[in-house]
Amino acid sequence: MTRFWLGGYGPDMHGDAAGIGLLAGDEARPQATLSYRGAVVPAGSPSWLAQHPSLDVVYAALEGAGEVAAFVRSGESALRPLGASVPAGDDVCHLAVSPDGRFLVASCYGDGRVVRIGLDSEGRLVPDAAGQGGRAARGAVRGFRR
Repeated sequence: MTRFWLGGYGPDMHGDAAGIGLLAGDEARPQATLSYRGAVVPAGSPSWLAQHPSLDVVYAALEGAGEVAAFVRSGESALRPLGASVPAGDDVCHLAVSPDGRFLVASCYGDGRVVRIGLDSEGRLVPDAAGQGGRAARGAVRGFRR
């Protein structure tokens, strides 16, 4: 069965999403047919999702809260939180996970921050990866020069 995790805006961003949702195919229908199966885990405005490259972990930019959260697959069509969310910056809106799965980079629309967050061996967020509580200075990411 084909499955896609789906983010969206919740009430804190003037939307109606209840968390991370699931789009899934139905075995009785053609493969190209997907239907919304509802929210699988509560999350406030998970506007951008990123998959870990080798673990069953999904990261969400909680845009309204300015935080990043990790979720691990806990069943065929379910997720559960994996550790605590970490602050990223105002209106965190994009995430990317490094190919080796050791870091996540988040960008923030509201304050222009680009933040590097470490990931442990199970995919949990490690907030002090940038040496500043998980937050890099505006317009800078450690290890990169402008």
